[in-house]
Amino acid sequence: MNIRTEKILLAVLISMVMLSIPMVLVPKTRASPAVIRCYPDPIVLGDVTGTDVVGDEFSVAVVVEDIVGAYGGDAIISWDTEYFDFVSRNLTMPWNGTTLSDTGPSPYLGFLYGPGFLVCDTVDTVAGTYSAAYACSGANDFSGSGTFYSVKLRVKKQPESFDIGLGNYITIVMDIVCPHPGIVDKSGIEITPPIIDGEVRLYARAGTHDVALTNVTTSKSGYPGVGHGDPYPVLCQNRTAKVYVTVENQGNVSETFDVTVYANDSIIQIYTVTNLASGNQETRTVIWNATGWAKGNYTIKAVAEQVPGEIDTADNTFIDKWVVVVYPGDLDNSCEVDITDVVMVTGIYRVKKGEPDYNACRDVVEDEEIDISDVVAVTGHYGEKDC
Repeated sequence: MNIRTEKILLAVLISMVMLSIPMVLVPKTRASPAVIRCYPDPIVLGDVTGTDVVGDEFSVAVVVEDIVGAYGGDAIISWDTEYFDFVSRNLTMPWNGTTLSDTGPSPYLGFLYGPGFLVCDTVDTVAGTYSAAYACSGANDFSGSGTFYSVKLRVKKQPESFDIGLGNYITIVMDIVCPHPGIVDKSGIEITPPIIDGEVRLYARAGTHDVALTNVTTSKSGYPGVGHGDPYPVLCQNRTAKVYVTVENQGNVSETFDVTVYANDSIIQIYTVTNLASGNQETRTVIWNATGWAKGNYTIKAVAEQVPGEIDTADNTFIDKWVVVVYPGDLDNSCEVDITDVVMVTGIYRVKKGEPDYNACRDVVEDEEIDISDVVAVTGHYGEKDC
């Protein structure tokens, strides 16, 4: 055999080897007319009028149609956790006599036959997924259409009309994933079906805008001060008191708004409440510094600004009782700092807030304890008159 002939034979041999390679690499799959499909019910949540559907529940079924010779199945469904919460699941693998009422919105009974092994039955509420897998063992293979499972979800959030417009909606995909392999026959050969995801239409909610002042009080309120019958609390000039303001979002959308705190018609402070969620309250502490304020009776109130679209504004204002601003140290407002004022403080010396005898009107320096600083705040003005 000459060299030319050897080269020709070598080329033929290489060609034969190369032609045999595709036969070795053919994957273990076979064609199938089957399809895996998602059935949500209902497919429309809400309506064009902006009906609030937060808290409503709906079901989603995962089914396989027209499968031939299935012996094991694995399917994962996912949902958008921004809008939906998981409630429950109903596994219908294997089919053991379940009726259509067991398969939720699916038009089919269960999928696969027993006996077998439930390989996976896992909910991840954080990621928003449910995964189930079943492998038959000594059972007949399954041909036809059946239901893997159904899950029940709850609407936890709706798009707002002021974001996307009343009558508009968003489309949320209920995504199905089949790990490789997804469905196999008795020989373990994958039956590769196409997947049709489900879609849910979620309409915008008509926003209800309503903020309210639910309480206003001061750190001096509720303690005996000056006057008869129902004595008013006192605040010495050049000292401070705390004003506690509680607001509530009584609408169904988050709100950002300003609150103005007044003593009579004079502004103590303006502050902003930011992104207060529906149904939530917020209490803010405002410091009222009486430096430069004239002596007299002051009605404390707070006003929440009207938010866009708000109709009920009657509760946007809350009015507390008077606080009497008095001359420094003149706790009984008698126009003179005298022994009566000193005894009002020393008589409850070292008493702390929360103890029965505590009186915030005599806690001149506002540190929640009657101590030497409060005594000096009075005695430092002893004998002074202001009338």
